[in-house]
Amino acid sequence: MKKREKNPNRIGVGKFWAWGSREISETCNVLMMGFILMYATNTLKLNPAIVGVLLAVTKVIDALTDIIAGYIVDKTHTKWGKGRPYELCIIGVWVCTYLMYSCPPSISEVMKYIWVIAMYTMVNAIFMTFLNAGETVYMIRAFREEQVVRVSSFVGFINSAAGFVFNIITPQLIAKHQDQPGGWGFIVLCVGIPTMIISLMRFIFIKEKYDRDIIVKTEKIHIKDAIRVLTKNRYVWVIIIITFTGALATSLGLGTFYFEEILGGIQNQSLTSVVTILALPMVFVFPKLVSKIKLRNIMMVGAIVSTIGSLICFFANTSLAGYMVGWLFVGLGSLPSTYLTRLMIFDCASYNEWKMMPRMEGTIGAVQGFAKRVGAAVSTAIGGLMLVVIGYNADAVTTSAITGLRVCNNLFPALISVINIVVLLFYTLDAKMPEINEKNALERERILAAEAEAARTEK
Repeated sequence: MKKREKNPNRIGVGKFWAWGSREISETCNVLMMGFILMYATNTLKLNPAIVGVLLAVTKVIDALTDIIAGYIVDKTHTKWGKGRPYELCIIGVWVCTYLMYSCPPSISEVMKYIWVIAMYTMVNAIFMTFLNAGETVYMIRAFREEQVVRVSSFVGFINSAAGFVFNIITPQLIAKHQDQPGGWGFIVLCVGIPTMIISLMRFIFIKEKYDRDIIVKTEKIHIKDAIRVLTKNRYVWVIIIITFTGALATSLGLGTFYFEEILGGIQNQSLTSVVTILALPMVFVFPKLVSKIKLRNIMMVGAIVSTIGSLICFFANTSLAGYMVGWLFVGLGSLPSTYLTRLMIFDCASYNEWKMMPRMEGTIGAVQGFAKRVGAAVSTAIGGLMLVVIGYNADAVTTSAITGLRVCNNLFPALISVINIVVLLFYTLDAKMPEINEKNALERERILAAEAEAARTEK
């Protein structure tokens, strides 16, 4: 009987879950950070406009740390690998998040601003920056090229599942503990401790096994290379824009206010997860779709669906059921941009290689991470300013404030989706990838043959 050959592209269940473990923790942290405006406004009694602007200002530091992080990751060579060591930054993420939500109530108002902004900066400008910069580099060295799409899709599933559980549990915790002394810190501990421990499975069990830098292995990478990527690879800018606008649409931080004032209380926000779970099966369809349909087209369809969903949410007004229907469309429409952008980074890196530039996945990943955090910060600033503009007061909510919340929470994201549709029209790299991949493979073979010949000559 012929022995069955092992499939080289098979990924064990354990490896899938080990890789996805950190995604659970990061997703929960990102969602936890989304309550910062509510915490600062309703608990610390800080001015939402000032808080929003200060959060945006912290991105000046991000502008420096993102470039530095990408450069450091591209230059990193340790016994653990190139991207793997930076997984430990997840510990710093949660420690600083806990401290941010544990601001001493006895300190002055000025010190409260400083405390919150300092911890927020540590989370986003330091620890999360290095996590994002190292992730793409880590992935392509931990998995075969043929496995990357499947892993990316599974990561999408993990993100959605983590968000599902978080959005069920956390609103209930907030409704119960937000007004208690130390309540917000307790909420962070409930979420952060278990997910942080789980997240270390990736670092412990997933090793870097493949060298993806053959073409540029002997080249030195400098800061000028990062500038070169941004000036010579126009497709990177598509990634930057859709990532920025996506974060802009999803990070206003007004969802909690919306449920509290319009849809019957923050505890009802848990229902969004019930709706979101219905969209999860689409994650498993992505690998087949990508093989048949261009990335750009998949993402454009997603943006159209999101636009429709946001409009449904707006016209639903105070109807919780109507809002949930719209949210289902929003959830379905957001899946492509959430889970397939990573594949666009790989294509851009291959384009760089084709143009005889460093691949620089780490730098591109860091730039994308920077765009995401800038978008989130700007969105938070807009959200804080809008709370002031519409005259929001938790103790006396007016009709104009209600209308303002509806516009910001629904029509603004719809506008962003339309912008993304236009931007994606400029992403024409899909059509070039077969030629690019073929020529890159031939060039790698040539370099390997040359290195082998040089080694024989030396002997």
